[in-house]
Amino acid sequence: AERPMPASVWLWRARIEAALGGARGAEFAQRAITVEAQPSSAALAAARAAWARGQDAAAVAAYRQGLIALAGGGPMDPWLGDLGPLIRDEEAQRLGGLDNVEAVNWLVDFWQRRAAEAGVSLEERLTEHYRRVRHVHANFCRTCILETVPDPVIPYGRVSMGLDERGLFYLMHGEPTRTARTDGNSLPPNAAWLYERPEPEPNLMLHFAVVEPRSGFVIMENPLSVINPVVDPLEVDTTQMGDMPPGSRP
Repeated sequence: AERPMPASVWLWRARIEAALGGARGAEFAQRAITVEAQPSSAALAAARAAWARGQDAAAVAAYRQGLIALAGGGPMDPWLGDLGPLIRDEEAQRLGGLDNVEAVNWLVDFWQRRAAEAGVSLEERLTEHYRRVRHVHANFCRTCILETVPDPVIPYGRVSMGLDERGLFYLMHGEPTRTARTDGNSLPPNAAWLYERPEPEPNLMLHFAVVEPRSGFVIMENPLSVINPVVDPLEVDTTQMGDMPPGSRP
């Protein structure tokens, strides 16, 4: 008899189907349960697939079902891996040594805080996050092996999501209000993102550039210093990592 595919393969097929907006993600997630008891991971895969198809209510329901299953056991990595740079240092410290029930409570508290910061419901914040996840994997995948990059790159904690730094900041801040790039034979590939914020908050301006082929797009404090190292640094605050208020998005 033909050997059945392991659950991990079905889960990966479900994830790929979700990324492509296909219709069979939920089916593949269910097959993972049939092959091997991984209800929490399969429910997360089903949620991703439903969000990819615009079925937001079904996706949130599947996510909640997955949390219930996760409290009874199962791997945490798929759930935390989707959060990436959204996890703050103090939140990461709380994760150490948690059992599954405590980890589920951590996840619920995490999304409640993010929803409150954005001024939206928990369901809306979850849906917006997974929209961002699909967008960054479609547009900002890292295309090189990230090695040591020279100054003037701002040191920034990278996560294993296969994204360049545009993708990491998009996950944190969402769609920029405006974008631009500067073309020229002496200029590396570059991008500028502006996030307009309601007063009294300052607007957030981010600059990215490929400073060498091995770096991919990285965040820059002073993009002009790539071609002219004596230029004074631009006054750009890249330390603001919170969610954008909903009224500040286009």
